[in-house]
Amino acid sequence: MLDGKTSASPYTLFAIFLGAACGLGVLLPFYLGVAGDGVVAIAAVPLLLIGIAAFAASRKTLLILILLTRSALDIVLEATRTAGSGQGAGLGALINLCIILLAFALVFEKPAAFPRKMAIAWLAFFAAAIHGILLSPEKADAIRFYLTWLSNFAVFISAFYLVRESADFRYCALLVVLSSILPALYGLYETGANLGLLSGGYRIKSTFTHANIFAFYLMLVQFIGFYYLKSGTVRMPVMLRMALGAYLLLLFGLLMLTQTRSAWIAVVVVFACYAAVFERRYLIYLGLAFVASFFIPVVQERLLDILSDSEVGPQVKLNSFAWRVALWESALGWMDPGRYLLGYGLGAFRDNVLDFFPLSAGFKWDAHNVYVQWFFETGLLGVAAYLWLQVRMLGYSFQLRKVDRLAAFFITATVVSYLMVSFSDNMMFYLVVNWYYWFLIGAGCALLLRGAAKAAAEPRPAPQAKRPAPWSRPAGAAVRRSRQ
Repeated sequence: MLDGKTSASPYTLFAIFLGAACGLGVLLPFYLGVAGDGVVAIAAVPLLLIGIAAFAASRKTLLILILLTRSALDIVLEATRTAGSGQGAGLGALINLCIILLAFALVFEKPAAFPRKMAIAWLAFFAAAIHGILLSPEKADAIRFYLTWLSNFAVFISAFYLVRESADFRYCALLVVLSSILPALYGLYETGANLGLLSGGYRIKSTFTHANIFAFYLMLVQFIGFYYLKSGTVRMPVMLRMALGAYLLLLFGLLMLTQTRSAWIAVVVVFACYAAVFERRYLIYLGLAFVASFFIPVVQERLLDILSDSEVGPQVKLNSFAWRVALWESALGWMDPGRYLLGYGLGAFRDNVLDFFPLSAGFKWDAHNVYVQWFFETGLLGVAAYLWLQVRMLGYSFQLRKVDRLAAFFITATVVSYLMVSFSDNMMFYLVVNWYYWFLIGAGCALLLRGAAKAAAEPRPAPQAKRPAPWSRPAGAAVRRSRQ
């Protein structure tokens, strides 16, 4: 994995580490003062010190450890929030800061590996976010959102320092699959502890804070796990390959129990496309699974919910999709046309939802639609910047077919699925899903760069000299030959 000499001296790295340690020493009393005497909050301190030691020893190893475990930490990190409202900074914020510092250190050590061209695609998005902070009615929340997306960018960049060849990309794919083991085990425990699951009385969320977040995470894991299973370059014993296939089926079962319909649709569409392009027999499997799903009560309930009441009224209980449509229409109808270009600022949707949405029931809702919320908060320019970022990633993933056709398909499917589910959910706020999403996209882009560089470095065969035709010989040569 992208080893080699670094451009930073050990003394410089030691100075950075020493400065970070001193900064921690200054901040630690303040943290303990507001964190209280909770077991989790106090345990965060030695964990942080272990993280600093790992950072000093091997930044790539620490990055891998974070990616292996971050999917299982939400349930713990929620207990470390320090603000009384539950929205303050906790250990999760320190992990975000750690991933940003990790990316900075990796770039500082080896700036030549920094993907300048692919990083430029982020500039317009961050510029729109900064302008959104300036307009924001809630500056603290806006800055927190910006730092969260800065950590997404850090994860994206870090992938370029892990992937040097195809084997490294497959290693990253396996890393994401392995990160799902703890959430899957907890999901099984949750299933056993709530026997009303199959009747639709409960939605599993595993180690995540909401069932939808768990569902979108499982969606990503199934895509990249199926790539790992089907990649012809991955050598696995037959039993291990069968175990991986069974594990992916287990994850699909857990996905069904989250009751997240948009994730269901995305998974079915992607695997139907895979079957049409690569293996037609999977169309039969999908058809059988589709028919069998109608005999599962939880699936029946979620599908019938779409057909329930869809008319807006103060005494009408809307189905979840109709409620979303009413929310979007209220927000767009309330907007001043003068704000269409630049929006109202980050966090403005939640801040104004009580004014424009009569069905809010006193809650400050987000839009449950990335495009509506981003338009409301950053305007047309912000939406254009966000779509430009995603379209650029889509273009890079499509180009990947020249290096690895199967990887190109699943990375492209990941981007398209993310854009699909963004129509009905708050994807920009789901940090864990975004981390693994941008890590996979970054790994795919890194594989594209390495493949292009390898192709450019390979010597091209010299063109063979063609023997000139008799009629192309010089006239003098023909005369000399006739005299002989």
